[in-house]
Amino acid sequence: LRLLCILCVFSFVIQQQLFLFFLFFHPHQCQSQTLGADPYEMPKDYQEVYRGSKNDVKEIPKIAKSFISEMIFVQTSITAVRKGAFRYMPNLTKILFIGNNIKTVEPGAFDGLKKLRDLEISGASLEELAVGTFQNLPSLQRLELRDSHIRDIPKGLFEGLENLGELSLHINA
Repeated sequence: LRLLCILCVFSFVIQQQLFLFFLFFHPHQCQSQTLGADPYEMPKDYQEVYRGSKNDVKEIPKIAKSFISEMIFVQTSITAVRKGAFRYMPNLTKILFIGNNIKTVEPGAFDGLKKLRDLEISGASLEELAVGTFQNLPSLQRLELRDSHIRDIPKGLFEGLENLGELSLHINA
């Protein structure tokens, strides 16, 4: 009986070692993925980033892909961000406008973007923003309006941004 117990333990140990050996040399695809802060967040495999650059992009594309998570516009010909511009992209978490000649951002331009965490409009020609421009953005954590020629900030412009942790207004008029 004692010999039988020793054989069972020995067999169990060998099985464990074989399992670890195969796991080590054949790691599962999910091992490299880590969970984010939001357990319902879309896996990176299903996210898509849109990058618009150069002068050929004159307006925000009306992309009907709900899984787009980031849009980045660098030195485009976009001059206005119209109301509802992102209505077909509810999963956006980041929008960056860098070095564009944006003159107008209409109130309601970002409506419906409940997951938006990061918004940057830098190097623009805004001069002014209307109250309501940044409304209904409950997840917004970072708002950068650097170097955008903003002259006046109306009272209530940032009202309702409860999760805003970083606001940059550097180098404005």
